[in-house]
Parts: sequence; structure tokens; C-alpha cells
Amino acid sequence: MKITKVEVQAKDKTRVNVYADDNFFAGIDMDTCVKNGIKAGKEFNEVELSKVIFESECQRAMGKAAKYMTKALKTTKQIKDYLKTKGYESQVIDYCVNKLGEYNYLDDEAYVKAYIKDKGTSCGVHKLRAGLTKKGISSKLLDEVFENYESNLDDIRKLAIKKLANKPRTYENLSKTFAFLSNRGFEYDDIKKVINELRENDDESWD
Repeated sequence: MKITKVEVQAKDKTRVNVYADDNFFAGIDMDTCVKNGIKAGKEFNEVELSKVIFESECQRAMGKAAKYMTKALKTTKQIKDYLKTKGYESQVIDYCVNKLGEYNYLDDEAYVKAYIKDKGTSCGVHKLRAGLTKKGISSKLLDEVFENYESNLDDIRKLAIKKLANKPRTYENLSKTFAFLSNRGFEYDDIKKVINELRENDDESWD
């Protein structure tokens, strides 16, 4: 295959359109084009050009992934889903994920620890785990992380007191607070301890 034309794209000056044998072959980034000596008059076989295109796509995908990760940590699944929405094929996505992992930019375990640190004072294990599952964290990793995890009773107590505010600590209000804490994912026994501490009527306990 003979390269017959290389032209800069109208909407993206960092990319070029490559024509082989007078037919459009592919769009690639300019750096990859220069690096591989792709210019009019030079000959390549299709396998060689395909490798160049793959390199170009990987480079471009890495750039998009890096930009996507600038504001906050991301999970492996989030990166894969993001690149998929951008139209990249699985081989390119896998390459990017592996490279980001090698550079320590992508670390699901670190993401989990940061997530728990951020939300652990306001959410219990059940809600934390559900949220991380939605982010694509594996059950195996979650089992390892939460094996010995315990919510802080002081955090639960603060949430309960805030929920009650200046309301009388009646059985009805305490029940609503119990349900609120349960929806936050805290363990039943932990909630029961806190609620029993806060109740004013000794005849109405949560057993």
C-alpha cells in the first residue's frame, strides 16, 4: 500500500487523515504519524499501518482517560465504560487500563480506601458496599476490605442526634431515626446500641 496523501484534519489540528492508494485509510494523531514516518510516497503493508493506527488510538485514548481522571479517582470499570462511550474498541481499552495500572494511576484498592474515608462517617457498611459495587469494585476486593470493618458508634450517634434535632425522644421519633440509620447502611446491632442510649423511656427499648 502506498501512502498517497496525508492531510491535517479540519476540526482537529493534532490529527491527520491518511490516504493509501488514493483511498481514505484512517485518521491518526500527528505525533504518531511523524514518529512512524507516514508521508506521501512511502509504502507500508496493511499490517504495519494497522499497528500504527492501534498505537495512535491507544495514545489518544490514554489522553482522554487521563483528562477524565484529573478531577477525582476512578475505578477500572469507570475508565472502561468511559472509553467505551468514546467509541474505542476493547483492545485499546484494555491497553489503556493496563498502562494506567502500571503507572499507578488506576488502583481499585486505593479507590475503595478513599471512598470509605470520604463516606464512612455518614454511611454504614451495607451502603458503602452497595455504592462501591455500582462503581465496579469486585466482590473479592470488597470482602477483603470489609472483613474486619466496623462503623464508629460516635459517627452513628452524631447522625442520630442530628436527625432528632430538638424533637422529643419519643418511641415514634426514635423509630424514624432507627429507620434513617438503617437506610444509611449501618448494622442493626450498632443502631440498637445508639438508639437505646438516646431513649428517655426505659420501658421502650429495641431488643
